[in-house]
Amino acid sequence: MSELREHPAATGAEMAEETRHRRRRSARIRRTRRLIAVTVGVVLLAAWLLHLKDADAYRVRVTRDVVGVNWVLDAVSSGNQIAKVPQAQPFSLQLNGGGSAATTDSGGCGLDSATWTATSDGFDFSGDGYGSGLACGPNGVPPVIDPLIVSAQEELLSGASVTDRIDGTRLILTYSSYTLTYHRSG
Repeated sequence: MSELREHPAATGAEMAEETRHRRRRSARIRRTRRLIAVTVGVVLLAAWLLHLKDADAYRVRVTRDVVGVNWVLDAVSSGNQIAKVPQAQPFSLQLNGGGSAATTDSGGCGLDSATWTATSDGFDFSGDGYGSGLACGPNGVPPVIDPLIVSAQEELLSGASVTDRIDGTRLILTYSSYTLTYHRSG
């Protein structure tokens, strides 16, 4: 329309045609935008459904491969630090089907618990952390435990979001700056 205003010879019919043309173009733009919005909505819905499917498949795998097994801690690493757990002082982790998790220390008396829920690539723990097992040991004497192991255990049960991986008979948990390697007991 602005082009027509610059030409004083433009007739009313030409201006009306230009207005109709702009309205049709505007309607096409609105339809295109609606189509794009619907397409984006469908794609997001499909992605969400695939995520749910993957999460369900993951929960099945966790239930089959991880839950109910007594996992014994072999090593903890963080950055360039590695702490190997002495065989005489094993720590274990067990996830139970009802959503509870428990760790025990070398004497079997330091039981700490938390709850866990499966996520799409691991699980989330929630609890108040590791503590009572550190005071337990043979004859009531606390064992000497590498501080890296202590800090990893404290963070694990107090609310870590964990990514897990099964490698043969090993369970590898990764969270924060820690990687914990367990082996299947028995």
